[in-house]
Amino acid sequence: ATAHLRPSLWDVNTPGDWGWGLWGTTWEGQGTAPADTQYPLYGDWLAAKHVIIVEGEKCVDRLKAMGIKRTPITWPGGAAAWKHADWDALTYADILLFPDHDDPGFKCMRELGAHLAPIAAQVRIIDHSALELPKGWDVADEDWTAEQLNAWARDLIKPLAAPSNEDVPRDFHPQDIHRQDQTDQELWGVPLDLWA
Repeated sequence: ATAHLRPSLWDVNTPGDWGWGLWGTTWEGQGTAPADTQYPLYGDWLAAKHVIIVEGEKCVDRLKAMGIKRTPITWPGGAAAWKHADWDALTYADILLFPDHDDPGFKCMRELGAHLAPIAAQVRIIDHSALELPKGWDVADEDWTAEQLNAWARDLIKPLAAPSNEDVPRDFHPQDIHRQDQTDQELWGVPLDLWA
């Protein structure tokens, strides 16, 4: 199959039928991409070192509109499709996972976190599983400011996984990934005492 970029919005017409847009590829001559195909991420992931991974483009767009300091990104195809995304760009990134409030959302983020742990500087999750929120709730359902989101999430951030030492080069220093921010103590632009 030949990959081509096309300037249209991403669309999935039927299960397994991938149509890509500005941030992806389409497979000319066949309706289903090969099983080992890795799709690009949605969001400004190219040089991101502080990322927040959410489920769905609307969540990425909502977080960007809030003006958070972390780079929001997602993958195409829903909760079960995270395995088909190309996560290599997040090597050495400080990753925060923000699942949808449902079983598939929590399951995929925990699996994704375990997958990213060997390449990431650290992986944490906003664990809102114990809260009474509507099934399927996500950050796009709220009209929060960055400060309101920060206050809500502060006590919910938990470590999920740590990178494997053998996968991190000996000359790598985790503090190197923080140089894009004014301070290591910021998540959305508001100081956070739990970020060390």
